[in-house]
Amino acid sequence: MSTHEIIAILLGLAGGYWGIGRLLAAQEAAAQTPWHLVLNVAPDATLEQVDQAYQSMMKTKEVRNAYAAAIKALTM
Repeated sequence: MSTHEIIAILLGLAGGYWGIGRLLAAQEAAAQTPWHLVLNVAPDATLEQVDQAYQSMMKTKEVRNAYAAAIKALTM
């Protein structure tokens, strides 16, 4: 194995590690935002209000995660 191949492998590993780290950090930050703030409803909103807010918003991953957290919190 040549020096160039070893360097390419190490750079690939470092780049992959960095990319995955950024992805996980973004997911963690989204998970820390309270669902009612993401959905722009009161913390004591009804299930119907949460559903209406969800349906009216662009369905981003952050909104889907907040909706799932709201359903979990309101149905327990």
